[in-house]
Amino acid sequence: MDKKKKSDKKKKSHFSKYALITILIVLFVVVEGAVLLLNYILSEKIAQDTAAVNAAARQSVLAQQLAREVMDLDIYVLEESEKKAKTPAVMIETVNEEPPIVVPEKNQNNIWTVDALKRLADSAERLKTYSKEFTESLDTFEQGGTLKIGDNNVRIDAVQSADAIAAVKDAKTLWAPYKRLVDSFLTAYEQSQVSKQGIKFTVDYGREYNETLFFHTNKLVGSLEGNAQRKTNLLKILQVAGLFFAVIMFFLIVFLAMRRLQKTDAQLEVAQEETNQIMRTVHEGLFLVDSDLQVSSQYSAKLVNILGTDNIGNRSLLDLLSNMLSEHDNVVLQTFVKQLYNDRVLENLIADLNPLQRVEIKTRDESGAEVSRYLDFKFSRVYDGTKIDRIMGSVTDVSHTVKLEELLQQEREQNESQANLLNLVLQADRSIMQDFVRKSDHRLDSINSILREPGKSSHDMQDKAQRIAREIHSLKGEASALKLRNYVTACEQFEDIVKPLRDRKDLTYENFLPLTIKLDEIVSTNQMLAGIMEKLSQYANEGASLATPSATAVASNGETLTGDDAMRKYYTSFAHDIAERNGKKVSLNVKGLGTVPLSTEQRDLVQEIAVQLLRNSIVHGIEESKLREAIGKNKIGQIQLLLQRNKDGTATLTVEDDGSGIKYEKIRKKALKSGKYSAAEVAAWDNQKLLKLMFSSGFSTADKQSEDAGRGVGMDIIKDRINQLKGKMQIGSKRNVFTRFSINFPLKK
Repeated sequence: MDKKKKSDKKKKSHFSKYALITILIVLFVVVEGAVLLLNYILSEKIAQDTAAVNAAARQSVLAQQLAREVMDLDIYVLEESEKKAKTPAVMIETVNEEPPIVVPEKNQNNIWTVDALKRLADSAERLKTYSKEFTESLDTFEQGGTLKIGDNNVRIDAVQSADAIAAVKDAKTLWAPYKRLVDSFLTAYEQSQVSKQGIKFTVDYGREYNETLFFHTNKLVGSLEGNAQRKTNLLKILQVAGLFFAVIMFFLIVFLAMRRLQKTDAQLEVAQEETNQIMRTVHEGLFLVDSDLQVSSQYSAKLVNILGTDNIGNRSLLDLLSNMLSEHDNVVLQTFVKQLYNDRVLENLIADLNPLQRVEIKTRDESGAEVSRYLDFKFSRVYDGTKIDRIMGSVTDVSHTVKLEELLQQEREQNESQANLLNLVLQADRSIMQDFVRKSDHRLDSINSILREPGKSSHDMQDKAQRIAREIHSLKGEASALKLRNYVTACEQFEDIVKPLRDRKDLTYENFLPLTIKLDEIVSTNQMLAGIMEKLSQYANEGASLATPSATAVASNGETLTGDDAMRKYYTSFAHDIAERNGKKVSLNVKGLGTVPLSTEQRDLVQEIAVQLLRNSIVHGIEESKLREAIGKNKIGQIQLLLQRNKDGTATLTVEDDGSGIKYEKIRKKALKSGKYSAAEVAAWDNQKLLKLMFSSGFSTADKQSEDAGRGVGMDIIKDRINQLKGKMQIGSKRNVFTRFSINFPLKK
């Protein structure tokens, strides 16, 4: 209803603006129409008067023709009088149906010759015709009617002017006796009783009054011509007046129209300038699109800056956004705009379908570096009355807003991370957590040092990538054991970056630059954890030192743990977390990890090996509970983690599970699938060769990548750490029975 009222108001506004011009145009049309109508009527009247003039002129001619025929009769009589004495005549009747004629014959007096009778017959016929036409014309001029002139029937109005009436009356007065004489002659002729005396009376009357009759007919012609001339003059005056009025009205309309146009142009220029100012200063990219997604020629200046092109007007929106949208988004955008043009669909119901909300686009800055920008598009309907005319589009560069939101989100996540860390620290053994911070510092420093190494060859670069992968994977394993999810996530992101570098042959220093940014995040997290630990230590016991994992530790419930108890809690919790993530159940027996005296370096290395072997046993060895029960095993997998001191000054770390054993065929299939080896080569490998491959960098038998497996680093770490311990490893395995890893290494004195 509101839209209809606005439409009616708009129409009234347009009418009032051009009301005077509209009235003048209507007046011009009405007056010119009246002039044309009068012109037509007068032209018809003049045509009728012209016909009347012609008819009157014919009366004069008829009067002359009558006089001539009467004179001819006189001549015929005179000629016959001269011949009567010479040629006698005999009366003969013709055999045809015509009136009897007199045929001259010898010795007959007062009789017509045949030739004279023939001439007399022709003259009589003409007199009859002329008399009839003259009489009909006079009656028509007096009473009005239709008169046949030639082959045409002409409408003649009764004469109106006094002169014309008098002329007709006088002509009829003279014509009445003249007509009787003519009729008498014609009657006598038809009765074959023509007498010279009757002809003489007719001739004498014609001679006497012919000029007078001709005078009256000419007077009638003159009167009718005068009447026609007056109407012609009136028509000329009307035409000139109409032309003059048309010219005056034309110039008046043109003047008012030009004045209105000038005023409107001035208003439009002001409005256009105001619009341009708005379009130049508005911070949004505004534009209009039609149902074919064609952008109009008018748009805001900000749109050029946002889209990075000034070639916008009269182009397809899809063409403009072709580098920003996927093919799917283009189709969705077309469908979205069509729905906006569907007036049966509520606009607010389809706003959520807008596919261009915070579109990320890639551009390059002044230095040529690729940067991300975020554009937010909005669309709304533009109505012309009640009809959807176009779609108004607005686009805003919300990159700054997105960055602020990202910063706020980062701060929020950082605060949550600090809170989570604080909660974990409060629940965990502080000595173990402190030891983790120490080892994390060491590993992060190690990664940083590796990154700084120049690398002289592609082999050196690949070695850098392998060493970095081992360090970050070890850090992730220990963080996972302590349930430090932020650490684990950051380490996995780091691994995602370093993984493709391990397989490249053409590595350069620039390829490692993204790792430095991610490394800073992990360092910041570790520093935050160190700060929390330091404050807690100060609050708990000013000046007291925390014990190492091999010494005493305090449980979360306040109970003091020593030796194996602390290590058992640490590894058991870690094992249960891995089993839960992988849908399995395990029972871990830990012994000797807290009692065998080790140096700090050896303890760190043994802990890394134990973490990786535990993860390997649970992920690759222990079966799921249903499968274990199906093959007659306890649904809870059993794992032994033992460290014992030998008499020969060495120590042995043993990790044994009762799982599926080493899957040699799966290793063989993975090797073949990698494409690095031929089928014949892989088929010829023995178990020892397959085990060697299992410990190589980048190799994994996991079907998919997860927090606990699939990156091909864990077994490589074990091999590296055993080398650092100067130890040796023995592997025992039996299909569906057990797998055992035994690492023997010398104790430091």
